[in-house]
Amino acid sequence: MSMLQSARVTVVIPTYNRASMLQKSLASALAQDIDGMAVLVNDNASTDDTSSVVAEFDDDRIVYRRNDENLGFFPNWQHGLAAATSPFVAVLQDDDRWQSGFLAAAVEALEQAPTASAAFCNVKLIDDDGQTIGDSEVELPNGLFSGLDYLEAVVRGCNVAIDSSAMLMRTNVFNQVGGLDLPHMTHDVIFNYQFRLSRNHDLVHLPEPLAEIRHHPGQIHHGDRQAAAAAGMVAERMDAAAFLLASTRANDPTYRHWLAERLIWLGRLRSHYTAEVVSGLTLPAEDRLDLAAADILAATESDDEQPAMVALVGDDLAYHPILVEARRPQVIPQIDGYYGGAPVSSAQLINEIRRLSLDGVRFLAVAWPSFWWIDYYHEFREFLDSYDRVVDNSRAVVVDLGDLS
Repeated sequence: MSMLQSARVTVVIPTYNRASMLQKSLASALAQDIDGMAVLVNDNASTDDTSSVVAEFDDDRIVYRRNDENLGFFPNWQHGLAAATSPFVAVLQDDDRWQSGFLAAAVEALEQAPTASAAFCNVKLIDDDGQTIGDSEVELPNGLFSGLDYLEAVVRGCNVAIDSSAMLMRTNVFNQVGGLDLPHMTHDVIFNYQFRLSRNHDLVHLPEPLAEIRHHPGQIHHGDRQAAAAAGMVAERMDAAAFLLASTRANDPTYRHWLAERLIWLGRLRSHYTAEVVSGLTLPAEDRLDLAAADILAATESDDEQPAMVALVGDDLAYHPILVEARRPQVIPQIDGYYGGAPVSSAQLINEIRRLSLDGVRFLAVAWPSFWWIDYYHEFREFLDSYDRVVDNSRAVVVDLGDLS
């Protein structure tokens, strides 16, 4: 019987031309304090000394397979995962590392929670030199929780990114829900699987940072690639909302209404990001800003001789001539009297809005380039939802603050 067939846990390390980093990742896998582990290194036809690095370990827990030709990133992952027959399987990317207790903690968590089909941990972020550059903690409950709660957090826009190198899965459930798929984006292999898993299965969150995830300078994308990735992520979140609509939670009319509102909003965001990649999909940006300015102007008309005071979230329309002339809007957030860029938190935005309201500001306006603020800062979104929207379309959102004093 081969090591893969007899293993209790299979660790799959897909790799291509990263021999130096693979050495550290493989060492962290072999250092796991757990019995019955097999480590499959799936080499996608590397041209460096990957095979020599693996051979140097001389460890019978390692199974090394080299593809005759490069299959591409995604097929290599699939090829490796298809070989797992053990009760549990994990993917360790060839530039990431584990703390020695990760697999033992994750296996124990799943054995104690039979309704859960995946366990994951918080992570530390490391640079190319392996130095810690930060932590990443997801906004999810610790311990056992419902997969539907995970989908809700995704739809709300919470930070719920579970890294593939920080997760242990039940192999049979992984296969039952269809394994990996890339329906909307290619830069995150595991995200859609997590959604499909969460429809009918619980998850376990280990709060300790037991995985180290490497961030390279080249991982920061700009321009079309960044917009395409954002559009793909929004499409994934729309899938999550659709899964919730098919759940028993959607039997509640109020819940269905909330999901419908989120789907409309996510649809707007997806169109916005896609338009940055596909020219001609929507009106030119300048025309859409003109229409947004006209919407804001019409919605904030006042019968008083003194025009209504307006605050703009973001500086997209701060210098638009019709708004400057008619409303002289204030832009938030501000630092020392100047526009301060994206806020650090919802609380910063909310506090500044309250201050401006005391100074007489009646309306708060968000033009479409800043719609992501309403999505990303979910406490800010909930704050806005408590007031009347006098404009709510694909170009602008205008809220009547009334009396916040």
